[in-house]
Amino acid sequence: MLERDVLRQVRDLMQYKGWLVFRIQQSLGSHKGMSDLICCKNGKTVFIEIKAPGGRLSHHQQKFRMDLFRESIPYLVISDVSQLENIVNY
Repeated sequence: MLERDVLRQVRDLMQYKGWLVFRIQQSLGSHKGMSDLICCKNGKTVFIEIKAPGGRLSHHQQKFRMDLFRESIPYLVISDVSQLENIVNY
């Protein structure tokens, strides 16, 4: 399955479960390492990075993840929509 297909499935499921979903496109001036999706619901925010199976985080993505972890902000790396079971009903 391609990364874009996983992203679409994750976005659609989160929206279906009532999350507000923001798709982030990397471009000139973007924060390096920013996650693909930012999802919000009931005062909770989750940053989601989509990777194809076997994909790995870049150096900037690893730094971004660590910055969020230091602030206790949830960050997920998802390669299959089934990995969202514990978060969608948050």
